[in-house]
Amino acid sequence: MQIVFYDQSGQAVAYSDDEVHIFLFTGEAVAYMDADAVYSYRGVLLGWFERGWLRDKDGRCVAFSENPATGPQRPLRRQKPEIAPKQPVPVREHQDTRALRPIHSNAWSRQSALDLLSRLPRSWPGDLGTK
Repeated sequence: MQIVFYDQSGQAVAYSDDEVHIFLFTGEAVAYMDADAVYSYRGVLLGWFERGWLRDKDGRCVAFSENPATGPQRPLRRQKPEIAPKQPVPVREHQDTRALRPIHSNAWSRQSALDLLSRLPRSWPGDLGTK
């Protein structure tokens, strides 16, 4: 089942077609889900995906999927962009110690979905393409 992540403005910013790897629509693999936790490929805990909401580490909402549970007011979803061919999935590095999930907030995070998903350097096979 494909999961599309929409930001606070209703823009589709990322997707997962296997409920594990998260890709930008440019084809870049930027994060992965391990149970309900979301990690960068460098192993940094980025946040949580629960009940249709991608939340930051403070429990604030960053993005929503097709049918999220209660949360902040959602904008109308905009049309999804074309999906570019996928780039290779980076090698996963050792994960941060899994933190306790924070209490859910019904507020939007100050951090954008793109910032959350793509602000950290990612690991590529042989460190090629490291930002």
